[in-house]
Amino acid sequence: FKLYYVFVYAPAHESLKTNLWLDFTHFVKSLDKPLVVIGDLNELKAPSEKLGGSTPLPNRLHRLNEFINETNLIQLSSYVLQFTWRKKKDGDDNILEILDRTLVSLDWFDHYPNAKSFNHPFTSSDHCPISIEYNLNYIKKSPSL
Repeated sequence: FKLYYVFVYAPAHESLKTNLWLDFTHFVKSLDKPLVVIGDLNELKAPSEKLGGSTPLPNRLHRLNEFINETNLIQLSSYVLQFTWRKKKDGDDNILEILDRTLVSLDWFDHYPNAKSFNHPFTSSDHCPISIEYNLNYIKKSPSL
């Protein structure tokens, strides 16, 4: 069974994002095997994915949703922590966002339907570690010969 894992550290600077998402969309669409995209995508899917700070601009919500729709990827359910990035400020001015996530192709999900993504507690980084847990008790059975 062959598959692709793509680890992403997307730019935070607005000027670099448009070309990244266009190129990344074309790259993902060119792949012909099951796929996992995991990492810091530096984009939000909805305003509810941000707590604190200013309201996200519409283009910040548009890019990731368009990428997911065009590539037919789905997001694995995440467990442990809701927010995956934090900007610590003084007092109540902290900002929390969901920037890190796991996206998978439908054919990958067909092989691992019980897989889950885990956002682990923050350590020294402003991003929390992310991992995938596979249910190894589930084995896709082949038809009997």
